[in-house]
Parts: sequence; structure tokens; C-alpha cells
Amino acid sequence: MSLTEASNGTSDRRLSWWTWVVPLPIFFLGTLISLEAKITTGTSLLYLPLAFGLTLAYWWGPRVLPAFYLNASACAGLWGLSRVELWAVYGLPETVFVALSWLFFVKIISGKIWLPDTKQMIYFLITGIMIPLVIYKFMLESIFMLAGDAPVENYWNLLITTGFGDFISTFCVSLPLLHFLTPWMAKRELLLHREKIEHLSQYSRLRKVQWLEFLTVAIIASVINLFLDFIDYWFLNGILSLYVAMRFGFGATVLMNSYMLIITYMVPAAIHHGYLPHFAESQMLRTQLGTALLYVFTIITGRLVSDMRLSEARLNERNNELNQMNSELDRFVYSVSHDLSAPLKSILGLVSISRLTTVENEHRHHFDLIERSAYKLEAFVAEVLDYSRNRRTEGAHEPVNLKDLSQEVFQNLQFADGFNEIAFEDAAIKHEWVISDRSRLKMILQNLLSNAIKFRNKTGKPFIRLSTQVKAEKLMFSIEDNGEGIRPELKHKIFDMFFRGSHRSDGSGLGLYIAREAAKKIDATLEVTSTYGEGSVFTIALPASVVPVPAELPKPIPVDQDE
Repeated sequence: MSLTEASNGTSDRRLSWWTWVVPLPIFFLGTLISLEAKITTGTSLLYLPLAFGLTLAYWWGPRVLPAFYLNASACAGLWGLSRVELWAVYGLPETVFVALSWLFFVKIISGKIWLPDTKQMIYFLITGIMIPLVIYKFMLESIFMLAGDAPVENYWNLLITTGFGDFISTFCVSLPLLHFLTPWMAKRELLLHREKIEHLSQYSRLRKVQWLEFLTVAIIASVINLFLDFIDYWFLNGILSLYVAMRFGFGATVLMNSYMLIITYMVPAAIHHGYLPHFAESQMLRTQLGTALLYVFTIITGRLVSDMRLSEARLNERNNELNQMNSELDRFVYSVSHDLSAPLKSILGLVSISRLTTVENEHRHHFDLIERSAYKLEAFVAEVLDYSRNRRTEGAHEPVNLKDLSQEVFQNLQFADGFNEIAFEDAAIKHEWVISDRSRLKMILQNLLSNAIKFRNKTGKPFIRLSTQVKAEKLMFSIEDNGEGIRPELKHKIFDMFFRGSHRSDGSGLGLYIAREAAKKIDATLEVTSTYGEGSVFTIALPASVVPVPAELPKPIPVDQDE
């Protein structure tokens, strides 16, 4: 996201020109398939362009409406509607459906189009499908009746029959497209709206063994629909879908319901055109109603099952985090009490020794040692405060100049032992401006640069070299030195709380632990590569949403830690 977009609060991206063109052939293909399920003039049991139009409008916005309206109007003749002067009118109802669905769910409610939870699923069902569909069907059947394309006595019969068919097809076709493809589209920046799309949880994906079970259920459904009359035994499909919902959750239920749509509606319609006219019979109306309700019931059940399992997994994760925090707290209290008491005992001991001597030079020496202990105590308290501040404060999105921040932190260390020996190089910082949390980046750099100075190369010319590069949609900010490096057996321990990896480590052991925790707070990672005796490279991998920006300075934007 550019800095201008961040400051203006906009979240739309500029899409390619082909997003205006591609929808038209997709809608036309949906029309050709739907013609196979034609009941009478102008009506079909299934109308797939509704599902395609809804999905593409959610992805790309109102730009798909012109193509949708053009397809609906131009294809009116294929449905047996011979009055050319009314074709433009025939295309209005379904265009209104797509426009209202996008307006209600995406624009007004700001729904999450990948449907990540039960709340979003119900919002989509009501505002994205049901309300627009009722308006669409009343408009369409009223136009047919007034134009004389359908007899008045069949008005309610066709409205209800085709209404249920349109609901089933729109619901079962748009759900898998939105749920499974939206995260894929977002990753490739093919969505109009910039949204933080969560990856599908493990409860929307099936393992190999579960796939075998799922395919077995699908085969059973195929056998049932092959040998039994759908009108009399439609409820068996519902039982199978309910089993899948209870067993596997939302993602598998979406796939199963879509498969049911194919084998009960689309395949028979493709095999022989004479199959579908009897769908207008009263018994079939009851079947349609039952099928629609079962689809909704099983989808909501699957969504609730997935949400319950996900909540349970998150609860277990939080419990593990709490146990780890309790363990760290015990270590923290013990180590803090030890590290606080050691300098104090040293100071008290030096004071006692000073009282026993009258030699002035010895007094000065004791004062130097007391001062060193006091500085050590002050540094430890500062690290404890950093630890506390990082855990309790929220983050912020604000413009940060990495080069300026790095120079500021380095200059703050000018009184450190060996500072004047270090060659500080930042010319390789090619991406100076980022949107991130300045205080936490400063906290990370403070610890990394101070360690690089402390464990510098004592035999050659020590240097610290900073660089940036964009890699795998992340901004990699590297801090390289040619110091003593890290022993291979200690690499996995250096980020642990209170770990000291060298006899020269007179610090608290909190520095790298705080740096790693601060990186987590800004959704970044902190990694290290090191060769003992040659040096180390610490790399801060900032997330994809943190990218180079122009040097403009709007006000910082607070970040909700729950997002």
C-alpha cells in the first residue's frame, strides 16, 4: 500500500484492463449452460450467470455490470423472447440482482467475501442472495407477464419454481468460488479491494485419508441419483451432505453441495432436454423447497462445525501460550531478582571496602567500580522496561525512514566500547521508507547494533553493513557484521530469554529475546545466519503490507492488534 493510500484511508487497487473484458465470455458461457435447463420461454430452472456475476462483482466491483447487462440483453433471443425492442428491458432484473448483492453485502455491510465465519455466512445468505433474489424474481416475472411472454395463471408457479432454482444454483456455485478462490486472488493482487485475507484454516482443507472418505460419500450420492427418483428421494442427498458437514466442516460441505447440484440438475439437463419441464409440477416445488432448505442447513452446520473446531484450536493455542508465559514469568522473576541483586551487592561491598581504607587512589578505583555496576544496573532496568513496553503497548502504522533510524540508533551507541573502530555502511539501504512501527524497529536495531559493536572483529577492520531487498513479497532488512559470529550449537538458543552465549556476554540475556518479540508485534520475523569466526547476518523480514513508500509524512495510523 502506498503512503498516499494509507493516509487517505483508501483500499482499492488499480486493476488491469482485462477485468472489463473477461466477464463477458464467462457470462455467455453460463448462459449457454443454463439454456440446457430451460423450462419455458425466458425461464430456466438454473441460471448460472447470476452466480458468476455475483462472484465477479465481489472481486472486481461494479465494472462487471456493463458486461453482465450486455450479455443478459443480447442473449434474450436465445430464450425465445422474440420482441427485440424489449431485450434491453429483459436484461435489467438480473443486473439489478448483481448490483444490489454487491451494494448490500460488500459496500454497506463491508462483508468478508471469502466467508471466514458463521456471521459472514449468514450476512451473505440474507443480504447477498435472498433479498436481491426476491427483488429480481418479482421484476423478471412481472416483466414477462406484462409483455405477454408468460401466462398470468403461471405467474406464482414459475416465480417460486425458478426462484428456488436460481437460489440453489447461485448459492452452490458462488460459495466455492468465493471461499476457495478469493484468498488465491488476493495473494496475486487480483481483487479490487485491498483486504487482509486470512488463509484457509486446516478445517477448510482435507487430508488424504479424509479425501478418500469424502469421495466415498460422493460415489454413494452418485449411485443414489442414478438409480432412485430424485423427486421421491431428494432427502437422501441432504443426509449425505449433513454427514459431510458434521464430519469435515465447511469447506467439504461447500464442495459436496456443489457436486450435488451437478449430479441432480446439470447432468440430467445436459443428457436430455425433456427432463426438466416436469420440474414445474407441484410435487417438484416441494422438492425444490426441501432441497434449498437442506443446502442452507448443511452449509450453516458445516460453518458452525468449522468455527467450533477453529475456536477449540485457538483456545488450545492460547493455553499453550499462557503456559509458556507462566514458565517465562518464573524465569523472568528469578533472573531479574538475581541480576538486580548482583550489582547492588557489588556496590554495597565496594562501599564497605572503601570505608576500611584511607588511600585516595583506592577510593577513586572503588568509585569507578561502583559507577560501572550502576551503569550495568541502569542498562538492565532499561531492557526490562523495553520488555514491558513491547508486551503492553499497541503498534502503529507510520512512515519510517530506515536509513535515518539506523543512523540515529548507531549514534546513540557512540559511548560504547569499540564504537570508533566500527565502519558503519548503509548505502545498500535501497528502500528507505516503509510503513511500520518506528519504536519497535528502533528497539530491534538497538539490540542488534549494540551486539555487533560488542562482539566486533578484534583483529581486522570491523564493519556493520545494512541493506534492503524485496524478496517473496517481503521487505528484507539485513544487518551484517564481521564479528566473532555464533557457534553452530548455540544458534537455536540465542533468542531465548536470559540466554548468554559467550563468556564475554556481560548483558542480561534479554536483548535478542526482546528483538524477536518486537518483530512478532509488527508481523515480522527475525532470522540469523552466522559463521563462527567470520560474522553474522540478522534479517528482519517485514510483511507484504509493509512496502517502500514515498517520502511523505501523514499522521501515524494506529493498528488494532486483533486484526
